[in-house]
Amino acid sequence: MAAAPPPPTTGTCASCANSVPRPILTCFECGEHGSSANTPAYCSTKCLSEDRDSHRGHCGQGNVLQSIYRAGDLLQSAFYLWRRLGFDVNVKDIRKSGEALTLKEEISLVPHGQSILFDFPDHLVPEQNDKHKLLTFLACSDASAYMYELVKKALQDTSTTIEEVRLKVPSSEVHIKRYYAHNGDYDRVTCDHEVIAIDCHNGHSYVIDLAGAQYGQYQAVTPLEEYLRGKLGEIERVDQHGYMAAVKKQCILGSGPFSEPNPQTGGQCDTRILLTLRELYGVFNAAVNKWEERQSMSISDLLNSKDIWWQRGKEQLLVGIERKMRAWIDNWKAAGCPCITLSLSEQELSAEEEQLLKPQHAAMGDREDRSTVYRNWVSQKARNIPVGFSLEA
Repeated sequence: MAAAPPPPTTGTCASCANSVPRPILTCFECGEHGSSANTPAYCSTKCLSEDRDSHRGHCGQGNVLQSIYRAGDLLQSAFYLWRRLGFDVNVKDIRKSGEALTLKEEISLVPHGQSILFDFPDHLVPEQNDKHKLLTFLACSDASAYMYELVKKALQDTSTTIEEVRLKVPSSEVHIKRYYAHNGDYDRVTCDHEVIAIDCHNGHSYVIDLAGAQYGQYQAVTPLEEYLRGKLGEIERVDQHGYMAAVKKQCILGSGPFSEPNPQTGGQCDTRILLTLRELYGVFNAAVNKWEERQSMSISDLLNSKDIWWQRGKEQLLVGIERKMRAWIDNWKAAGCPCITLSLSEQELSAEEEQLLKPQHAAMGDREDRSTVYRNWVSQKARNIPVGFSLEA
């Protein structure tokens, strides 16, 4: 009787360099976390065990990277959901030309007792990318402000720094233009763009861009250097994480960059939407906390779980958030859309909020303890400042 053929082999063992038989023996942790494509192969459990110490760093880096990209996926999905439910743009019509959308918006002051939130006009934007453009239109500051707590939960274990970054937007990259329904005027105001920048434990830095779809930037996570080489790469300023949340509070209290009267609404600054979104922000965060409590799992644990649990947990979390937000909005509308008022303790900025509002300057220096995005900001400013001027000017 002929002897059975030897098992087929593929590649070499990462420990002893012998041929690796099929089925392949790989790092169990890499496989659990969905990163088996780049994991080393072994010919025996003995070799796997002997190589564990040298592989642990590679395996850990792969898991950090996976956690970051999953965080971007979760945060962007949550933000799109937030915007869809809290949509505050009264769109009457949309025209598309190439990649650009032109929308007709009714921006007149909404009477008290009526909802300042509007149904998202799915029928006007049938393509998915266009839906995302409209959801993110002029909403990058909302991404920084209202995803603040979820960003902390998602990124605090993998990052060493989390910062909010303001970027200059070239006019050629504006994919959405609007004109006002009541007078036909085009909105010619230009805006900067807000993103999150992080330095991570794997030694790399990334941009988390939750609202980039309005500029054709649909990817949530991009390596920092790659992002800065792109169309939105000029840094205007770098702020502490939590800055924009404090700015929104500042506006409610009647000061700051978002408190300027809008001539299109009769010269009034209507803070009702900010007050309403602040309430929804509490509902959103409570839903996230409730999910963590019920699942006995943190957001960080979810991001590092096996693929099947990650997919299932993400879906359950988003469903829970949507259910709580919809319930609050329905009750608010049923009550006649009452104007929200701040509690007494909220009617002034806290010491922490005051600290967050203090601006950072590129003139503060390029010390080693500065973040990677901060050092890029300093470098950009140094290249662009004429001889004889200082960064403090």
